Order: sequence, then structure tokens, then C-alpha cells
Amino acid sequence: MVSTFLFFISIIFNVITLFAVVLLYMRQNRLFGLKEEQEKMIQDTEEMLSTYLLQMKDENEAFLKKISSIEAKQPHHKHKKESVEIQSKQDERKWTQSKQPIVSKKEALKKYQQEPSVVGPKESKTEMDIVDWTEDDLYENVLFLQKKGLTIEEIAHKLNKGTTEIQLLLKFRANGQ
Repeated sequence: MVSTFLFFISIIFNVITLFAVVLLYMRQNRLFGLKEEQEKMIQDTEEMLSTYLLQMKDENEAFLKKISSIEAKQPHHKHKKESVEIQSKQDERKWTQSKQPIVSKKEALKKYQQEPSVVGPKESKTEMDIVDWTEDDLYENVLFLQKKGLTIEEIAHKLNKGTTEIQLLLKFRANGQ
């Protein structure tokens, strides 16, 4: 009788142990899946941000070339051009030495939120209604223009935003929903 009772308890402990192992295995697999998803999202974000930074760099270089060509047409500003170049090099040195942004994050966020909007009332959106938009309506406006058949480049041009910014917005909102 005692041996039967001990055998029965042994079987119960084995079943409980097996159940605990299976449960831990399932949790571990779920965590690995989440980790892989998170790593993929981080990699995608890094790729998009690096693309955005490269695009900004290209736009800045094009802007500087445009300014140089304008200044080249006006020879009496040559002295000013040299002083501007010297000042920009000094500013760049200061920036690389300090490694701190010139404008605080809060100030930059306030400026970004104060930008004029581009799409007007929600009720009737037509070509003529694209005037102003708020930060909250940006995603809605991008979707509206995308449904009209515009490409990302055309949407960015219409909303006075960068193509990478529009791509990031669509990607992050798609991942968030």
C-alpha cells in the first residue's frame, strides 16, 4: 500500500515537472520571438534614420552649392563669403567639440509643433483645401494624399516635408497599429 502511494505521488510529481518544463519552454520561445521582432524594428529604424540623415546631408550640400553659385554671381560679396565660411568652420568645430545640440530638444519640439499646417478641414478635402495641417493631422493627410494616388515624393513635396520623413511616418504608424 505504501509503495503504491509513493508510486502515485512520484507520477504526480513527474507530470507536474513535465508541465512546468513545457510551460517554461513556451515562455522562452515567446520571448525569443519578441526579441527578434524588436531587433528587426531597431534595425529598420536605424536604416530609415541613416537614410534620412543622408538625405538631409545631400539637401544641405545642394543648398550650399546653390548659395555658392549665387554668391559667385555677386563678386562684391566675396569677402562676406570667406567670413561666412570661416564662421561655419568655427561653428562646426564648436559643435564637434561640445557634442551638444545648439537648440534644446524642447525648443525644437515647440518649433516643430508650431509649423503651419497643409490640409484644411476634415470634412471636405480637395486640392483647394490643402492649406494648413497640424501635427495630429499629418498622418491622416499623408494617407489622404496616398489614397489619391500620389507617390511618397509627391506627398512630401505637397506637404513640404522630406520623403524620408513621410516614409518614417508611414512605417511607424503602420507598426504602431
